[in-house]
Formats: sequence, C-alpha cells, structure tokens
Amino acid sequence: MEFCLTSLKGPVMNASLQAIVDTYTSPKQAFAQVRDQHVSAWVPLLLILVSTTAVTTWYFTSVDPQAFMAEQIALSGQTMSPEELAMASEQMAGFLPFSGVMPVLFLLVVYALVALYLHMVASVGTDAELKYGRWFSLVCYAFLPSLVGLITIAVGYAMAGDRYVSFATLDLTSLNNLVLHWPQTHPWTGMINALSLSNLWVALLLIVGFKTLTGASWGGAIVTVLIPFVLLFGGWAAFIVW
Repeated sequence: MEFCLTSLKGPVMNASLQAIVDTYTSPKQAFAQVRDQHVSAWVPLLLILVSTTAVTTWYFTSVDPQAFMAEQIALSGQTMSPEELAMASEQMAGFLPFSGVMPVLFLLVVYALVALYLHMVASVGTDAELKYGRWFSLVCYAFLPSLVGLITIAVGYAMAGDRYVSFATLDLTSLNNLVLHWPQTHPWTGMINALSLSNLWVALLLIVGFKTLTGASWGGAIVTVLIPFVLLFGGWAAFIVW
C-alpha cells in the first residue's frame, strides 16, 4: 500500500491527509496509522518533493548568477578577475535551473538510507516484523517539519525583492539564523545551518515513530535515532577541525 499510487483513493487518501495533520499535532496517532498500514507514503512524499522542487527551482532560476557565483568563489577561498567572474557566471547561468532538482534527488537518497537504517536496527534489535516500505512511510511522515523551513525560505526570498540573498541565510529555522549569525565564510557555518529547529523536530518525530512501530523503550528509540546524527555531525566537526 505504501508505494502503490493506485491505492490513493477514498479511505487511504483521507487517512493519509489526516496523518499529515496528526504528524504535527498528534504524532503517536499518525505513526500508529503507519504501523497498521492504513496510510500511503506517497502523499507526504509528493508533498515534500513538489514543495522542495518549487522553492528551489524558483530561487535558482531567478537568482543573479553573477552574485551567486561571487559568493561561491568567496566560500571556496579563491579569487577571480572581473573577466573570469563574468565568464564563470555565464556558464553557471546555464546550470542553475537544474540546481532545483538536486535537492529532490538528495532527499530521496536520505529518506531511503534512513528507512534502511531503521529497518535494519528494528529487525535485529526488536521483535517488530515490519517490511522496509513501512519504515520508508514513517520517514516520509517524520520529515514533514522540513516544510516549515521551506515556508520560511519562500517568504524570505519573496521579501528580498531584487536584492541578492544567499539560499543558506533564508532558512529562519537554522541555529545560525536564529542565534549565531555567523557569516557564510565561517568554517562552522555550514554545519550550524544544518542544525535547524525543523531538523531537530524531525529527529524527535523519528524517535516517537520508532517507539510506536517497534514498542521499544524511550531510551532505545532515542539512542537508535540519535546515533546517525551524532556520527554525522561529529564527523563533520572533526573534518572542520582537522
């Protein structure tokens, strides 16, 4: 049911839409629907992918390519003459429209890997006998808070008008934009940008979801979900330091 588009009819569609609402207001109830296979993964997945594609494509097809290229050069620590910058900007202008698709591909890979990880841990460490599709469905619903960050990006970019704004500075849920306000050239800014309230919300939902689907203890669910986050950000921090 999770992957069949033809199943998006009547009760399944209604249950999936209600589960989207419940993910924000009553996540245990939403994940119980996922566990019992009453909802489809396609509804939240398409919602997230279409929204992400719309926002990123809007940004990359309308942003000033020369200003964008100048920022990328500054972040890389390189220098270019005005003539070289102009030439690089022309080349970048042809590539930018396709940049809106890259985040979608990235999300699909992340969702698949997170679902695979949870599936493997649950198969080995719990008595839950759930197929991979159930875990992929959980991930699709648990990542719904990412829409909050997308909304802040869209609103911020609309308010910027003709002024160039870095894409990374538009997510008002990021720790950097909320508290630290470090420049984009700071070595730790990339990691701090990734530490957003929406991502923390996703982590909390994954904890609740894992417990709901497996019946694991809160401690077991917390450790299971946080291990990849600790490894990711710990490795990122080590790379910056070294």
